Amino acid sequence: MAKRKKKSKKKREKGYYRLQSPIGTAFRLLFLSLFVQFPGDSSSAIFTIINAIKIGYFDIMGMLPVIIAVGIFIISLIIRKKWPRVVPILCNTVMFIWLGMYMTWMSRSIVELLGYIIIDTNQINGELIFNGVVGLFWYIISFGTINRMKNSFRDLEPETDTMIVVIWVMIIMVHIFGILATIPAFLQPGIDFLGASGYESMISFLMYLFPIGYIIKLIMSGLRAIREFRRAKKSQWGLQQALLVVLFIFAWIPLLGHVIDGGMNSRDHSVYNTRPTGNSEFREYVESQGYETYAIQSSLSSLIRMNRSVVLVVFDPKQTYNPLAEVPFFIEMFNQSHDFSMLICDDHGSTTSLMTEMFLSSAAASGSLDNTVPLALFPKGTLIDNATYDTAPWFPIIQDFTSHPTTSGVTQVVLSRASAILGGDLLSFFGWETIGRSSASYSFVDVNGDNMYRYEDDNYPIPEALINVLADFAGLYFPEGIPLGGYPQVTFAAKEISAGRRIFLSSDASLFDNELITKYDNLQFAQNIMEWLTGGDTSIAIVFDESHNAPYGRREFNSAAMFGMFQGYINWLSTNPFLSWIYPLWAVRIIARWVPKEGDKRRRKRRQEEEVEEEIKELQFRTSSFFAEKINWYRINKEYNQALVLLYRRLERKINKMMGGAASSVDTILATIKEAQKQYMKDEEYLRIKAFLIKMEQVKKNEIEIVDESEFRDMFFEMEWVNEHIRHF
Repeated sequence: MAKRKKKSKKKREKGYYRLQSPIGTAFRLLFLSLFVQFPGDSSSAIFTIINAIKIGYFDIMGMLPVIIAVGIFIISLIIRKKWPRVVPILCNTVMFIWLGMYMTWMSRSIVELLGYIIIDTNQINGELIFNGVVGLFWYIISFGTINRMKNSFRDLEPETDTMIVVIWVMIIMVHIFGILATIPAFLQPGIDFLGASGYESMISFLMYLFPIGYIIKLIMSGLRAIREFRRAKKSQWGLQQALLVVLFIFAWIPLLGHVIDGGMNSRDHSVYNTRPTGNSEFREYVESQGYETYAIQSSLSSLIRMNRSVVLVVFDPKQTYNPLAEVPFFIEMFNQSHDFSMLICDDHGSTTSLMTEMFLSSAAASGSLDNTVPLALFPKGTLIDNATYDTAPWFPIIQDFTSHPTTSGVTQVVLSRASAILGGDLLSFFGWETIGRSSASYSFVDVNGDNMYRYEDDNYPIPEALINVLADFAGLYFPEGIPLGGYPQVTFAAKEISAGRRIFLSSDASLFDNELITKYDNLQFAQNIMEWLTGGDTSIAIVFDESHNAPYGRREFNSAAMFGMFQGYINWLSTNPFLSWIYPLWAVRIIARWVPKEGDKRRRKRRQEEEVEEEIKELQFRTSSFFAEKINWYRINKEYNQALVLLYRRLERKINKMMGGAASSVDTILATIKEAQKQYMKDEEYLRIKAFLIKMEQVKKNEIEIVDESEFRDMFFEMEWVNEHIRHF
């Protein structure tokens, strides 16, 4: 008896976890952590270890996934006995999110290897092969992880309506976070394949197909998990309640987060960052001058809703401005009746895309260059000035200023790893006024980081999309690019587009950060710029764009960033002319579904009556007889197969009597039933009886294992139905 119990327990455990033991899943997470590379990190843990062995350089950030995995592994060891089914969900959820974040590096590595196989195999090296193969391997593994997550939820056996809703919420939240983690893969720039031409250059677009495939698989798996869970776990609480709980959680995350971090963050050039790299002192100074300040954490559509004169301050816009959803708001602000001006501070070429998009959009809207947002280009590099600098040539001191309201009382301004504004014919044609320059002969923009000027390396190639535009509109042609040395580099420029509409450009965002704003004449310069942009009118609102200076390819989780992420989607959807009409229709549909109707009451009453009938059957099933006690013992010990075989004997005797004691198959039994039946029986009923008989044969032979009580109950009630429909024997 003890041996049979041990064997049954082993079978139960195998079915209980559906081949997902808690510790096995935790070990899988540990293995995955060696290869995962978070967005913004220089390497994965395996490469960090290799580099530490080869060159003695150890990057602790590369080991972050391993540190997290070890922590989760320890937690899994602690909780695996009390909550064994929670461990696979915890580990698979972390793997879910990691693989989504890893999709950026994964898809890029695969496509880079594939591209050079097609374009030029001479460019392929060992590292490229390793990265591509590992990326493809983990992309395949990601689909298996999705299936494992689905099975983790199937293993759960909630006993209360509350637990069912909690599991619904978990299913929805896990899949939402899995999709959100994949978003950075769509924000990465394309691969510039060497030697590519024509259609070959479009190979880089393939890297966006991999995350698309992953998300489609994720959505399909989520829908299937919802469908299976809804069918298996019937309750008066269900998917609708879970969706409302999820919406409630997402609505409160940003608000509750503010209680924890007070809205502060450590993002470079954020006006809420009080560290040396932040610009909080700039905001505090502006407020001390009597201006009202605001911060955009979400969509630029909020500028339109303010319905007042605004100066928009953009520090280091690393995140790309959406040309369809955001750039049109700039154009609309410049064309509205209220005053609108901008202070734009670049950081290593991050502003080029914004200025290009505003120029092209405004030129397309007006059909000419009159009153358009002027074009300005910023090279990606570091301004080096060997003539005048603070502590190093990449901390240049700007002393060459033009007479302008912004330079009153300003003689020296220090920059930190700045870029430059392409000057010469380009600036003068678009009407920019040069405000400040570096030294004449000893300054240049260092593109390749060697601290030396060489034209072959340190030049600015005009984007192909702009070459024809500049040639057609401005008569300017730069086939070989623009050299970035041998002449003074422009660091500040300004233009008054029309009355009340001004733009001031700075090639550096760091001159106004907390470390440098009080040095030299930086603070006086800031005061002059703000006074020129506002015309001294303190009723003009100063708005800081905090939604686009986040680190490249990373999603922050402070309260301000989370609020901006959610609110940005809401603002964009509600202001988009093609999508805004969906909101009222969706609200009407929700109200209609939740307001009780007479038909709903009748269905609810019928459902309650059916539940009462099932309870009566179950009470009949659980009588105090010896047979019932034996069945109940099997049920308590989860020996569901044995219990069903025991219960099936009564029906088996009936079938044997019908067949005259002869050996028979399922098909012959069904044929006999159809022949002997005294009243009409639908084909669906015969198929239902056939499916039950086949499954019971599998249960008797232990080909399938019944592992939870809900499935056992379903089989029992199905047995009762079959017994009632085999009549007149």
